[in-house]
Amino acid sequence: IVRVRQKVDGVRRNMGLFFTDAPSVEDQRIVTIDCIDYVGLMDQAEYMGGLWLDGITAGDLLADIMQSAGIVDYEIDAELAAATVKGYLPVNTHREALRQLAFAVGAMVTCARGDKLHVIRAPTAASSTIQPHDKVTGHYQEQREYVSGVEVYVHDYVLGGLSNNTTELFSADCDIGEQLVKFSSPATKLSCSGASILESGVNYARLNVTVAGMVTLTGRVYEDQTSLGGSVYAAQMPAGARVNVKTFEDCTLSADPQQTAQRLYDYYQRRVEDTGDLFPVAAAAGDKVELQTAGGRTLTGIVESMDIDLYGGGIAKAVVVGG
Repeated sequence: IVRVRQKVDGVRRNMGLFFTDAPSVEDQRIVTIDCIDYVGLMDQAEYMGGLWLDGITAGDLLADIMQSAGIVDYEIDAELAAATVKGYLPVNTHREALRQLAFAVGAMVTCARGDKLHVIRAPTAASSTIQPHDKVTGHYQEQREYVSGVEVYVHDYVLGGLSNNTTELFSADCDIGEQLVKFSSPATKLSCSGASILESGVNYARLNVTVAGMVTLTGRVYEDQTSLGGSVYAAQMPAGARVNVKTFEDCTLSADPQQTAQRLYDYYQRRVEDTGDLFPVAAAAGDKVELQTAGGRTLTGIVESMDIDLYGGGIAKAVVVGG
């Protein structure tokens, strides 16, 4: 475990908690150690997913993901925790499962400047102001593409075929021992010949083979029925603008797809992107800030990224997006 702190004008700041990967040595003199935070840690193991047709609270689903990842130092806003989500998560990394959950409920996930993983709402008020003297010369601004609409699709899962119809999920010659079978689609009502089922979920079955030979696993497969769940379009487009509708079809969890579409549309309307280096400031990635220019103009936006060079005096390359 590595705790990173920065001292600026006599004030010590907590820059975050990190975990070390295997170090590498160059020329017997320089040791390079890569560090990752909790979000990076969640990329290193699989989450077996699940299917929640009747819904589950975001807090309970997050707790399941975190327990599977072995992470106990996390927090979630009470309002977000109470939100109900429905849908499906395939076998994937814990990080991807967390990303899907955050997208569904409109959350932001951050470990910046702290010792925990936080699942929170995006801030609505600026927490600090970045003055012209906080900026290293060389900032530049550009305008992002115009987005005229957003469409969010939802996934409903229903059992396919008749009640007595089954699908072959796995068939192979297996040696004695345990065999983990992962499904390409969620399935239930599993039955196995040639082995016993030790453990199972909608995405997998762990089999115990006591006699080497052919093992066949069957079950009923859920079908994915995709439909448009929420949409927002510009009431009036700017002169000369072209229709540019963003579609989101890959999120298999949903809470309120219409609210999701509105959040995404509002996000894409923040089109001014400021990129440049900053001297050490209190702002962190994910914060809402007011960034002032020498000409007296103010950009209010979210710090989308901040790449801090601790060795180079704490200079941070930041991207702020707003309007």
